[in-house]
Amino acid sequence: MVYQWAAGTRSRIDAQVAGDCLESLRQRLSGEIRPADVVNEARSNRSPIHDGFEWDDARAAQANRIDQAKYMLRHINVEIQPTDDQDPTFIRAFCSVEPAEPRYVSITDALKDPISRQELVAKALAEAFSWRRRYQQLDELARVFRALDEV
Repeated sequence: MVYQWAAGTRSRIDAQVAGDCLESLRQRLSGEIRPADVVNEARSNRSPIHDGFEWDDARAAQANRIDQAKYMLRHINVEIQPTDDQDPTFIRAFCSVEPAEPRYVSITDALKDPISRQELVAKALAEAFSWRRRYQQLDELARVFRALDEV
């Protein structure tokens, strides 16, 4: 397989090296990888993905605080006062595009497996409807919302 980082990704390691290492790990772990598995794999100085992690505990603690701040930003809502007689509603106060995943499987395997594929479609639809709720006040997206309703 050929790997490359998604646009905008900053990494100190080559995408092909990382992808090959993660695929090897996935195979050793019977098809599923959890983030803790990746960290354990990277812990050794000899691991090809070692340099993709911060091993200085003080810096890592700061990175954890950044993650906690992201959590706060993703979960705070703001009240929107409608202009008509409707009740006020709450929507996300800030936008975030970093979903959290408890486990990772190969996209190829997920698409081949009917149950995983169904979970992926359900997740995509849930994200689409969540997105709709966040941006429901934008009349410019009404056509997109109608198309989503048809699905």
